[in-house]
Amino acid sequence: MLRIKSSYIKAITVTAAVLALLCFYVYITLFVDVSVVHAQTAFEQFGDASNLPQQSITVIIARVIRVFLGIIGIILTIMIIYAGYLYMTAQGMPEPMDKAKRILKQSVIGVIIILLSFSFTSWLIGRLIGGGDPSAIQVVSKPYSEPLKGSLGSGILNSHYPPVNAVDIPRNTKIFVEFKEPLDPDSIIKDFDSENYDPATDVVFIDPDAVKIFQTKDKQANGSISSFLDSSKVRVMFTEDKKIFVFQPQEYLGDGISNINYSVMLGSGIKKDDGSDAFTGIYSAGYEWTFTIGTEIDLTPPEVVSVVPVQDAVEPKNVTVEVTFSEAMDPIVTSGSFILGDANPEFTNVKVKEFGAIPPEVEGTYEISNAYKTVGFTTTDACGKDPCGDVIYCLPGNADITVVLKAADVDPDNIPQAKIFGALPNGLADAAGNSLDGNKDGKGCQDIVGVGIPDPNDPTSCPVSGLDGYSWSFTTTNELMTDVPKIESTAPEMGTGEISQTEPITALFDQIMKSSTVHTGSASLWPDPFPVEAQDTWWFMSGKNDATGKSRVSISHPTLHKDTEAGHKYYPLFTHDLKSKYQICMYPSQGVGVCDGSVPGNITNTASPNCCDANAQGAKCTPFSGEPFPINISD
Repeated sequence: MLRIKSSYIKAITVTAAVLALLCFYVYITLFVDVSVVHAQTAFEQFGDASNLPQQSITVIIARVIRVFLGIIGIILTIMIIYAGYLYMTAQGMPEPMDKAKRILKQSVIGVIIILLSFSFTSWLIGRLIGGGDPSAIQVVSKPYSEPLKGSLGSGILNSHYPPVNAVDIPRNTKIFVEFKEPLDPDSIIKDFDSENYDPATDVVFIDPDAVKIFQTKDKQANGSISSFLDSSKVRVMFTEDKKIFVFQPQEYLGDGISNINYSVMLGSGIKKDDGSDAFTGIYSAGYEWTFTIGTEIDLTPPEVVSVVPVQDAVEPKNVTVEVTFSEAMDPIVTSGSFILGDANPEFTNVKVKEFGAIPPEVEGTYEISNAYKTVGFTTTDACGKDPCGDVIYCLPGNADITVVLKAADVDPDNIPQAKIFGALPNGLADAAGNSLDGNKDGKGCQDIVGVGIPDPNDPTSCPVSGLDGYSWSFTTTNELMTDVPKIESTAPEMGTGEISQTEPITALFDQIMKSSTVHTGSASLWPDPFPVEAQDTWWFMSGKNDATGKSRVSISHPTLHKDTEAGHKYYPLFTHDLKSKYQICMYPSQGVGVCDGSVPGNITNTASPNCCDANAQGAKCTPFSGEPFPINISD
């Protein structure tokens, strides 16, 4: 018969008690002083730089303890069954019955200790990694753990593609970076000759001191980069206004077998067009972000998903012309200006035409925005001012307007990739170089039977004659629309607690908003308090989605942080720089709730703590006195 000494049971029980005490010690060490978790150790810094799977050593210890507790619990359960067996087979004999009682008593005590210890360990792990009790999820979350990110939103950068931490990016992607001010190309391009540069024909490459593209694992703990893409294998292109720069690797990223993390670093030596530093102050070290390259090559052509105005609409002449695509488009071939007689090459990949006019093309500027998915057109014809005093530009009044998009010629050997003429495609293409698919047949606009020749047997291969890829028409009146846009709702609602740490912050407007006015200067998100040591890691980007005659403006951001049981506050700011599709600013501000506009910050409805979120407010909103940032939801 199996014999187990009671001393073994005592040893197991004592072990469980010791493990429970060890868990309690870990808790006291970590959580009595919450600030301990806010300091990033050298080990964590190395982990962030290497992009290796990371987990705190305290979490690993706690998990090991939980495993041991589980094993000991199984053993004690077996002991209880064994004690029951001894008792059942004792046949009334005192000695085996007493032994069975001792084992049962000690095993039950051990099981109770195990259950309490296991529960405590599970709760402790939840505290360490952000699971379990919602009120405890964020108490020890590491704040703003993404260094060199502060320039995005609050600094010189407005946006970039791929986005921060994007996944499944195709191997043949281009990389876009949009600055808020024009840059000096000589500070980014190696051996740049500004006087003789022709963007249509000249191929130039990055300066490795200014831009580095590398696998994230190749960044060392001390910040040095052991290996990065050869500068002679990364082309550079930039838009006419010198604000958007496109970096095109000449070889596919990744290996086609597994997902690989890549990083892009913009150096501190990059200059503005006036010669001053682009990265200054707390952002002076430059900017860096990471994304994941997948295993696929993108051969899916972009499509048109929506247009403003819609087909056959009748609109006031101050309406904005916009087209939104299914994916990010190459800014070099989707933005520019058309000014007759201008010294710069005329942009012709998108044309706004007035029927019967000579010449039919309307002069103006084409801008890309909304994460590089929307192209908007603004004319040069000033026709009024909005309530903020900004100029409104108008299309020809009482006119029939047609908008024509030209798809790039497709490479017949690599459909739907755009063919390169000189240095660029000759029409619209996406971030992976695929030509616009005007008729949504999955092949690009043209069904090629020869170089640049549409299929003569398929009249629908291009909706417009020749190589044009897409078109639509509408009519203008001679009136101006002056309705002020309003915020109808926000998500999350104001004052909401325990919100998602990762979901974008959004505001729903009562009409379509002009895409190019949605940027980090008009839609932003600020933490309060905003410690100086966190400012270089706090980033945000803005964009919009249109549906049923309304726009939802969104602000993406890093993981939100909560450092106390009372919570951590965040303040979205939507300013009067946001304009409707009729170029009318959000002023006077209107929306949910009421506040007294006579005194900034004087709220009359405490349920709606929004300075300036008032009905027909007559005074321009100013920040609350003494606050580091405005804490209103609208301006």
